[in-house]
Amino acid sequence: MHTAKYFVEQETVREANQKQIERAHQAGWEVMIVTDEDLCPENRDETRERVRRFLG
Repeated sequence: MHTAKYFVEQETVREANQKQIERAHQAGWEVMIVTDEDLCPENRDETRERVRRFLG
């Protein structure tokens, strides 16, 4: 799941994301949250490693 910070109040985004996460967990899925900051060039290597660990 990727969260975006623009055009929508953060509380609205958090609430919508939490509902999506709950539905995914109920369906048996694991969820990894990726933020805009995670996708910035200076964070890409760390994010790539987090995704690799998450996917196992």
